Amino acid sequence: MRTRVAALMLAGATVLAVACGGDGGVQDADTGFQPVRIGASGFGGGAPQPLAAGTLSVSKIADGATFFARVEDAGGTDLPEGENARFRLAGVDAPSPADEECLAGTSKTHLRGIVRGAHDVSFVLAEGAETDDPDGVPVHLWSRGLWVNGEVLARGYAELGDDTGDRRQHAAAAEEFAREREQGVWNPSLCDDGDDGAAGATEEGA
Repeated sequence: MRTRVAALMLAGATVLAVACGGDGGVQDADTGFQPVRIGASGFGGGAPQPLAAGTLSVSKIADGATFFARVEDAGGTDLPEGENARFRLAGVDAPSPADEECLAGTSKTHLRGIVRGAHDVSFVLAEGAETDDPDGVPVHLWSRGLWVNGEVLARGYAELGDDTGDRRQHAAAAEEFAREREQGVWNPSLCDDGDDGAAGATEEGA
């Protein structure tokens, strides 16, 4: 009897180990997506990460939505692997450091904090994206299972943009989450004292 119980426990452990991805998240082979991790914002409506996503190694943050990264795994796109490219978070309109917009520095620092230490972040191209977009290739990004686009919007460090693609419903919900709580750019008192919020906007690196 004890032998049979031990065998069943071992079999169960084996199934669980196979079902778990490399980052500890449980992968759902039936849906093709990995469960979303909830970030510091508390927003729980993030877009799930496709299991077939490509991977990037972020090298520099330009602003709260734009970054430079090396393509490690193109994930079925025509992006050249091993080369660096400019990317931007699809559907995320972040404050501009160049224009000294309110919270530009904070937004940039927030994005850096999310991807810092994540040598490989997962991505998929936004629906209808062009890989030669001069403003940056629009992507949906996941860091350790956290949907970065949604987390930035949910913290109020950016406004909803136009190129969200098939994840617009998720992105709109993230922005509404910040609006309801008057977080970030939705806080009417943040920049009333004339502070442009762009401190640290010229810092480089990831």
